[in-house]
Amino acid sequence: MKKILTYLSICFLALWVGGTAYAEVMIITHPDVKETSLTKRDIKEIFLGKKGQWQDISQIRPVLMDEAEVLKEFLQTYIKKTSNQYTNYWKKMLFTGKGNPPIRFTSSAEVVAYVSKTAGAIGFVPAGTSVENVNTINVR
Repeated sequence: MKKILTYLSICFLALWVGGTAYAEVMIITHPDVKETSLTKRDIKEIFLGKKGQWQDISQIRPVLMDEAEVLKEFLQTYIKKTSNQYTNYWKKMLFTGKGNPPIRFTSSAEVVAYVSKTAGAIGFVPAGTSVENVNTINVR
C-alpha cells in the first residue's frame, strides 16, 4: 500500500510540474523591433489594442497562439482576463469600430513564422520553444 501511495504521489507531482512548465509563455517580436524589454502593463495595452505603436512609431501587430493552455496562461498573466472575457472585449471593440482583434494562430510554429516575417509583430509561444529570426522580450 505504501508503494502505491508513493507512486501516485510521484505521478501527481509530475503532472502538476509538467502542466506548469508547459503553460509558461515567452514573448517574441519581429527582429526589427528595437524594444528588448516590456512591462506587463505594456503587454496588456498592446494586446487590448490600447498601444498601437512602438517607440520608433512603427505599427504594432499583435498575434495570439490559440492553443487553450498557452492562451489561458498568457491571458491570466498579462491581460487579467479569461478567454471568454477577452473574446467578448474584442467583439465589443470590433462592433463599436474601435479596433481589430489580434490575428490567431493554432501552433507556435505559425506564430514564430508570422512574427519573423511581419514588421512590428509581437506574439507569444510556450517557454522553451525553439525560435529563430525573432527577438525574445524580457518582461519587467
